[in-house]
Amino acid sequence: MRKQSKNKLYGTKMNKKKIIVTGGSGDLGQALIPKLVSDGYDCISISKKSSRNKLVKNIKCDITNFQKLNLVINKFKPDIIIHLAGLTGNIACETNPKKAFLYCYGENFTKRGFSSMFKKAISGKKIQVFGGDQILDLLHFNDAIHAILKSITYNKTEIFNIGSGETQSLISIINKLKKIMNNDVNYALRPYRGFEVKTCKLNINKAKKNLKFKPSTKLDDILYKMVSKWS
Repeated sequence: MRKQSKNKLYGTKMNKKKIIVTGGSGDLGQALIPKLVSDGYDCISISKKSSRNKLVKNIKCDITNFQKLNLVINKFKPDIIIHLAGLTGNIACETNPKKAFLYCYGENFTKRGFSSMFKKAISGKKIQVFGGDQILDLLHFNDAIHAILKSITYNKTEIFNIGSGETQSLISIINKLKKIMNNDVNYALRPYRGFEVKTCKLNINKAKKNLKFKPSTKLDDILYKMVSKWS
């Protein structure tokens, strides 16, 4: 039996397809990496912060530090790089809109974004609603992971829109929460902020056809789960 060689820097096996996940300590990275490991990929994570995920080695690196980033990439020599690094906090996104990473949500990752808003609302805390009539296409983390895994095994280089394929206004989502909770949501309606996208509607037909991607998680179902979990 031939021995499996190891990379001295990272201690990872060299006979698997190798993947670097940038932003591996973020919510989507934390949800994706266990699935990659389970599917047999050899992964490392690159992140500015320490990772809560102990399944793979996390290299602390700001991806805007190109010298250090190139060093990590050149030593690990990945077959695939999954780029998930980006900003998710509202204030940070307002300051750096080009670095924003929005519209993913989930019941298990609630520190930022819409997931945080939903949890606060369900828990009876007052939330800030900016605008309210913006049209959203919210994608559950599980569906985002599904799309990423599909793209890994796709044998062409193309650009795909990945979304839920469904849109609704923020106010309509709040009204759904009211109905599910059978209680009011305590919110303050504020003017739009400068960085707000008033309409996010993604055409995912190409992803459905070529990647065979089909979102399966319904926002309404997750809202019921959230209410059951936090109310």
